[in-house]
Amino acid sequence: MSDPAGYGLTETSGIVSFMMPDIITAQNTVGCLGPNTEVKLVANDEIGGYKIENDEGEIWVRGPSVMRGYYKDDEKTKEALTEDGWFKTGDIGRWNADGTLSIIDRAKNLIKQPSGEYIAVEKLESEYTHDTNVKSVCIIADGDHDTVLAVVVPSDPVRPSNSI
Repeated sequence: MSDPAGYGLTETSGIVSFMMPDIITAQNTVGCLGPNTEVKLVANDEIGGYKIENDEGEIWVRGPSVMRGYYKDDEKTKEALTEDGWFKTGDIGRWNADGTLSIIDRAKNLIKQPSGEYIAVEKLESEYTHDTNVKSVCIIADGDHDTVLAVVVPSDPVRPSNSI
């Protein structure tokens, strides 16, 4: 059974989705949509390899609990809300076969390299830390270079011998 989970943002006045362990047993999900909440996944050039045909994209939320705008900040409001009321969360989600939603990345954490390739830093770090030989990893990438650097802490580091 999985732990209780949910998903929400300040801009959505709390819950977008939720799950209870006695209802849903899926892992790595934030559950089903809350009441009076619409969610859609939107693909665009800024989110790399996430595609609608794979049920993946940026999470957009609409409903009565979604804010009408940022206080005295029209520019930020225009960036975050569409004219028809969709709030662009900046989170990348995936619809699961059981109808639940999973958060799989963050659009701001995707780095577009000069070659045009996107690097999903958190996704890479997560995949590498599932390896039993890796205790910790830090991926370093930026938009000015095609090279990606990984700093890895092994699970069982080799200790130098005291004999010379």
